Amino acid sequence: SLCGEIHDAGITLACMPGTNSESVCALVNKGDLDLGLVLGGSPTDAYPNVRQVATFGVDPLHLLVRRELAKSTADPFDILRGRRVSLGETGTNGALLAESLMQLANFIPSTPNRAGDYQAEHLRVHDLELALTAIRRASPENRAAFAAILPDAVFLVDSMPSPLADELVRVAGYELVALPYATALHLDHRRDHGHIAGQLEKSRLEAVTIPAFAYGVNPPTPATDCQTFGLQLLLVANKNTSANAVLRVLRALDAGVAARFHMNLDVANQNC
Repeated sequence: SLCGEIHDAGITLACMPGTNSESVCALVNKGDLDLGLVLGGSPTDAYPNVRQVATFGVDPLHLLVRRELAKSTADPFDILRGRRVSLGETGTNGALLAESLMQLANFIPSTPNRAGDYQAEHLRVHDLELALTAIRRASPENRAAFAAILPDAVFLVDSMPSPLADELVRVAGYELVALPYATALHLDHRRDHGHIAGQLEKSRLEAVTIPAFAYGVNPPTPATDCQTFGLQLLLVANKNTSANAVLRVLRALDAGVAARFHMNLDVANQNC
């Protein structure tokens, strides 16, 4: 982990769990945290005491679907129509990104009172990990029943290679589907879609490619380079955090560590 890398450089960080970018930014803004890692940031006026001190690479949005569904068509929305779809944990920027994509396609989630285009689920990473563990431990005759608990499709924002994506491919037989919609989403964000578009920091969205065979060679997953898009991972600090302490943290990220985490250390003193 990043905390471990910095600790190895002679600096000790007390790592605190955070559920999502909003909660991390809020804690940094209040001064309860000195530094935080956030995905995609927040609107510039939301947290006046938060400053961006470094940018990481782009964490891509993975769309993983059951392999038998992926074989039926290459169109992701044809695959997702009428299916159980996990968008990610409620309130996270990753879930907002997936919701923005569904909105682009005019896909409406079903509710108890209204039929929609798909059934939205908001599973946490931990929920999916527990389900995959149950599949691994199940007897061969019970494995299919445990696998049926998983949704038909999973949206996941994570760096590559994603451990959870690896497990979904290897344990549950999921396959990656391309999402070549980065430019369309940039344009769509000019429209007023209410609270979803307002909360997601649009400037952080970038096109990215998941390389062929990134998640397996036999079967090839993906078989060809897979277009998608994602959000920048940012290191932020409270504006009153010691500049010397922040500088020491950045200096601890030597060229090898910075390259491993795809960091750009030239960005400083920007709002989250």
